[in-house]
Amino acid sequence: MSIHADDHQGGERKSFLSILVAPAQQRLRWGETQISPHVVWADLFYDLFYVAAAYNCGYILYYHPNMDGLLYFLGCYGPTYSNFWFNKLIYDSKFENSGTFASFFFDAIQMLLLASSVLHTQNAYYMSKGSKRYMWVFCAANTAAIFLYLSRYIQIALGWVRNADSAKTAAKFEIIRIIPTFATMICATTIAYQTHQTYSAKSDYDGGNSDFEKVSRMLAGNKYEIKDPKNMPIYLCLATWFIDPITRFFVDFVLISKETYKARDVPIHVEYVSHRYMEFTMLMLGESVLSLLIVNIVPTEDYYLTFIAGVISIILLTNMHLSSQPHHGENQALFRRERRFPYMVINKVYCACLVTVGVGFKLLLYEVIDTEKYCDTEDNFIAKMFSVCLALACLSLDIMIVSHNGIKRSLERLRHPETNQFLSGSFFIIIASRLVIYFMLFTMFTQVKAPQLEAMLGLLVLVVLTTIRGMGRSMYPVKDIHASAHHFDEVVD
Repeated sequence: MSIHADDHQGGERKSFLSILVAPAQQRLRWGETQISPHVVWADLFYDLFYVAAAYNCGYILYYHPNMDGLLYFLGCYGPTYSNFWFNKLIYDSKFENSGTFASFFFDAIQMLLLASSVLHTQNAYYMSKGSKRYMWVFCAANTAAIFLYLSRYIQIALGWVRNADSAKTAAKFEIIRIIPTFATMICATTIAYQTHQTYSAKSDYDGGNSDFEKVSRMLAGNKYEIKDPKNMPIYLCLATWFIDPITRFFVDFVLISKETYKARDVPIHVEYVSHRYMEFTMLMLGESVLSLLIVNIVPTEDYYLTFIAGVISIILLTNMHLSSQPHHGENQALFRRERRFPYMVINKVYCACLVTVGVGFKLLLYEVIDTEKYCDTEDNFIAKMFSVCLALACLSLDIMIVSHNGIKRSLERLRHPETNQFLSGSFFIIIASRLVIYFMLFTMFTQVKAPQLEAMLGLLVLVVLTTIRGMGRSMYPVKDIHASAHHFDEVVD
């Protein structure tokens, strides 16, 4: 789908064959000016599937607030993010196939596979049961999605591409990057299917009760203890969290050296990628709000204190995210090869943490409603999950800020711009105070026990962190980089 909204308005007459199918086209060449993209309505429609995906992933934790739930949350969220959204992002930022029936058919199949993956993202009870087909359909949909993108890169690698430049070589490296994850998902699909075949033959349906009699849900499953767990497929899905960044690092920094990357890779459309990351992050923040709004109402003081603390906390997280974005496109981490990799890896962790923070606030609300029922979780798991995920979200945001600014420019804030003298005040505001805040966030579950107090303490810490960030930006700003005209190879390190 095209980055520019007006790409298909008018233009030269096309042949019937070119309307049906056409080779991919490299979107940019090194040194070309990057034009800021228009809103791509098709991409926004595609993102709507991720509203349901985040909702279903969050409900895994809601119905199983324990390590099993966390395992299945991560095992479902990671592949759904990488195998669909991220693969599409990388391809669309480098190549274009829009305007043909074949490209429309490809996008429709991708959305169908994504819908299947989201539909079968159920609670851990159903996904762990061998007699249910949820796990293997989820894995199969992800595997098929990777295969479709592999087929596109194979076509380019074989030379079916316009403005080839270094596109064929770049496609080969993308194939190398994708294959380990593809092989892992094939194994997960195979094991899940064999498990389903074995256990479905035993007619293990929990005493014959139908799923419709047991399931009462909104886009997710019901509450059950996990029985007969078959966790190997989800462990393989969880492994993709590590396999994908490791292979990307190997390809980007080992196979493609700094001296040869222009001959072996094609530039990404940084402005487009930046916009897409912002849109996706807003969706995850929206999911946090959704978790707080779709709850039962109990008109008590503790309930409303927890609710208000949750909503204001999400607002503060949104404000911190927006204020952390560079004012100029040239200051984006995506414009720099060495900084792009950590930014992309951490952004995935950051978005997952935003979903868990929203689920954490929801669970704190339900703890207020029914303390005995929800406080029986393993070792106060709800409080630990909320505390750690909130801390990781703030820490991930700081790491992404450093990725934007670079370590050297970040450390320059600790010294006077003229005399180069060390500034103790900047050290306290920028580093020391943050370390204290992170310590408080990571250990918050040990400091308070009541859910409403934990929500209020989390809000208080976020207020302090927001204030410190604002003081740091105003008193010790980071120097901006002004490149000439968004020429990609002029601002790459």
